[in-house]
Amino acid sequence: MEIAKLRDSGLAALGIAVGGAAILLVPYQIPGGSLSDIANPASSAFFPIVVSSMLVLCCVLLLVGALRRADDDEPTEPLITWSYIQGVSLLAAYVFLVSWIGMLIATGLMIAALSYAFGYRNWPYMIGTAVLMPIVIWFVFRKLLYIVFPSGVLF
Repeated sequence: MEIAKLRDSGLAALGIAVGGAAILLVPYQIPGGSLSDIANPASSAFFPIVVSSMLVLCCVLLLVGALRRADDDEPTEPLITWSYIQGVSLLAAYVFLVSWIGMLIATGLMIAALSYAFGYRNWPYMIGTAVLMPIVIWFVFRKLLYIVFPSGVLF
C-alpha cells in the first residue's frame, strides 16, 4: 500500500472515530442535552450532532475513495510539510487566542495568518476577508442559529 493511500485511510479512520465520539459524547456535555436532540432543531445539541454526522459521512467517503484508488508509481509528497507545520501551529495559537481575545478578533487574525502562510498575497482581499468573515460568521451563528461564541478575557 502506498504512503498516500495509507495516510488518507488513516486520516479517514481517525475522522470517523473523532466524529463518532463527538456524536456520542458532545450532546451530554450540553446542559439538558441528549442524543435524541437531533429531532429538535431548537436544541443546543442539534448543531454539534449535525456537524459531527457530516464529519463521519465525509470521512467514510474519503475512506472509500482511498481504498478504491489504484496503486501508482507516482512520487508522493512528504507526510509533514512546512505548510502542515504552519497550519497546526496557527491552529494551536487560535485555540489560545479565542479564550484570550475572543472569537471575532482571533478569527480575523487566523484568517489573515493562514492566508499569508499558504501563499495568498492579495492584501486588499485578504484584509477584507479577515475583517468581514468573522462578522458574517458571528451574525449567522448568534442571530440565526442562536449559538453564543465564547468571549475572551480582554473582549
